Amino acid sequence: MPQDVFISYSSKDKAVADAACAKLESAGIRCWVAPRDILPGDDWSESIVRAIDSSRIMVLIFSGHANNSEQIKRELNRTVSKALIIMPFRIEAVPMSKSLEFYVGTPHWLDALTPPLEKHLDYLSESVRLQLSHKGPDELPQSILTLTQKAESGDTDAMVNVGLAYQQGRVVQQDYEASTRWYRKAAELGHPMGMNNYAYALQEGHGVDSDPEQAVSWYEKAIAQDNTVAMSNLAGMYRNGSGVERDVHKAIELWNQAVEQNDRWAIAHLGYLHLIGDVVDVDIERARELFHRGAKLGDESCMYNIGTLYENGQGCERDEIQAVDWYRRAASKGYALAQERLTTLGYTS
Repeated sequence: MPQDVFISYSSKDKAVADAACAKLESAGIRCWVAPRDILPGDDWSESIVRAIDSSRIMVLIFSGHANNSEQIKRELNRTVSKALIIMPFRIEAVPMSKSLEFYVGTPHWLDALTPPLEKHLDYLSESVRLQLSHKGPDELPQSILTLTQKAESGDTDAMVNVGLAYQQGRVVQQDYEASTRWYRKAAELGHPMGMNNYAYALQEGHGVDSDPEQAVSWYEKAIAQDNTVAMSNLAGMYRNGSGVERDVHKAIELWNQAVEQNDRWAIAHLGYLHLIGDVVDVDIERARELFHRGAKLGDESCMYNIGTLYENGQGCERDEIQAVDWYRRAASKGYALAQERLTTLGYTS
């Protein structure tokens, strides 16, 4: 059966190769490693050729022993001919020999020179997952690998960005469990957006069991560091009574607090609530003020809602030309409702 990873190593580095194999397979990554996967009676060389041909990535356990291994050179030669990705996992601070460098070229180097080995194996596993989840024939951009390496080294901004990549399916395949794992790491290290994003994962049950009460706790920690997105998210929980006792006044207080700090989402949401009279009184002038404020910040929903005000003559004279202009602004930013409205009115974006 095809596997994801072929592990190439010198017999003198078998302990590390076995540890790498165990780590990868614990993450659901299928590996082929000799001698474990050579069936009794099979020709050794033929087994290795078949294994390389049916793999997607070679993980090379690189050391001084590997440098001098003729078998590894043969395996690299076959790997290059099949256009597999090569990921050297360097366990010894020695320069790569010219003969190996000829095959490896410019690799995704993964250093495992300092203890503990487990930390480096975690990064190896994450890097392989990133490569395997990439959509398309080209190699995964080096930027995401570098970002993941920074995250593994303790950079909390990088942790949040890697989490976003997994959450949104940017470059990598969407994976809520992976995104939530990175958000939690950032949150536990005190990153305010990591706290907010981890709270949202707990609120929605993305990659983790839903736990509204824990979500509230993490939102409060993020708010203590002036995270305006957390203010808006916690406001919604107070409004709905999720994880906390329902408290509309507290919700409005939090939304206004976020609005004061120019949070786009809070501005757009509170404007809409004033427009329809949900939770707060209908106040078209206040809604209009908030929508224009949000539009200046680039919020497409605010642009769309200004268009509806002009189209319906709410708080202003009815003006289809102005309405269409605002719908086009929102549509140019990909806002589907605006495009639908333009089509209904007989206009193009």
